[in-house]
Amino acid sequence: MSALPLSQTHNTSKPDYSEAITALQERFGKQLSVNATVREQHGHTMTWLANQPPDAVLIVQDKQEVAAAVEICHQHQMPVIAFGIGSSLEGQLNAPYGGLCIDMHAMDAILQVNNEDLTVTVQPA
Repeated sequence: MSALPLSQTHNTSKPDYSEAITALQERFGKQLSVNATVREQHGHTMTWLANQPPDAVLIVQDKQEVAAAVEICHQHQMPVIAFGIGSSLEGQLNAPYGGLCIDMHAMDAILQVNNEDLTVTVQPA
């Protein structure tokens, strides 16, 4: 018995996330991009898989913005993909069902240094 191609074993149609994108635009303004080039940059890195861009890319500044974006996506059943530096080799950044890519490159602060137990708390970038 031969294996079916992935396209025949999974529903690969993308839902319409226009309402979610509108809500994200209202909340985040210019931090949200639906530009095709930006989306393609965030939908593919070093993987052998074809580029599968998200529907939108949001550049966040802090964890409150991440939480607000995730809440909006949850309300609209829109997938969320976290993007730090973009070094994926296995396709984790691809968005086969669309969704929102949350780019955290601006979250690059050192939050706490604990010399006693040799730990550091940092933001994701």
